[in-house]
Amino acid sequence: MILAYTRRSTVRPVLSRAMLVLALLALAACSQASSVSQPGLPAVQNNFKRIEVAGTHPNMAVGVVVANYEGESVSTFAFNASGNTPPLTTISGTNTGFDNPIGVSVSGTNYYVTNSLNNTVLVFPSTANGNVAPSTTISCGGLDQPRFEAFDKHGNLFVANLGSNTISVFRPGASGCVSGNRIIGGTKTGLDQPAGMLISNGTLFVSNFVGNTITEYYTGASGNVKPKATIAGGSTTLSGPYGLATDGAGLLFVANNHGHSILVFAKGVTGNVAPQQTVSGGFTGLNYPSGIAVYNQKMYVTDDLADNRIYVFASNANGDVPPLRTIEGPATGLDFPVGLAI
Repeated sequence: MILAYTRRSTVRPVLSRAMLVLALLALAACSQASSVSQPGLPAVQNNFKRIEVAGTHPNMAVGVVVANYEGESVSTFAFNASGNTPPLTTISGTNTGFDNPIGVSVSGTNYYVTNSLNNTVLVFPSTANGNVAPSTTISCGGLDQPRFEAFDKHGNLFVANLGSNTISVFRPGASGCVSGNRIIGGTKTGLDQPAGMLISNGTLFVSNFVGNTITEYYTGASGNVKPKATIAGGSTTLSGPYGLATDGAGLLFVANNHGHSILVFAKGVTGNVAPQQTVSGGFTGLNYPSGIAVYNQKMYVTDDLADNRIYVFASNANGDVPPLRTIEGPATGLDFPVGLAI
């Protein structure tokens, strides 16, 4: 359940996994109220996504790319990976600059990774493996506890800032400490701990983790603008929405973190509408899902709260159904996986 992960001090004390799980469980109840904000932890986190954190994208990765929040790494698995399978590549080590990476997205031949604690976006070639330095580091530009990311058709990078209830937009080729970039934020926007992101057909979709809403904007939006549409209300069953994805039919897939479920909405719906599919229940194994991507009629879902699994469901799954397969086990190297991209 990626709530708002507590910011570590410069001493960077090591917390046991049991302590982290207890802390997250304690925060879960609090985050249900829209008046509560926990900006220190990753409110369950881009992305993603091709996104981000997720969904379709013209630049395909070589497999399923996952950001490991506690493992300080990014792993890429084959699309057909199953069980206790090692990743194809793993980016990790002191040279990477990772500081609790949480969101990951793919653009061209590069991976873009958000660092939730030091407010940066790191860029690596998709062929990177091992203890390698990023080719580019993006900082400043309003980054504040960044979560998932998304790209528009022009190559602009959109980043959800959990800490400031804003969206930072960076032009292609952005590098270093960026200033003067476009930012979406303000009381009219409806942003309330934004986490997941998706761009589809010129529309930016943002999941609001505490607000329990999905707000939609034109990709050219800037400043304190009202969303052009909002999905919200009791019928939606949104509860801590995180990762977002889409498929070729334009369906909207949501990793519903506090609902322990995956919600699928029909194309173009707005307002207080019920999802057309809900994957939830004991057989699903879902326990605070965070990242989601859709590829080749399958849903790939990261599940946090120390489960260290990637679930794979049919994209038309509905109800209390078991996954087609899972990726899990010590050989995978999964360590609190959050953001997921394809």
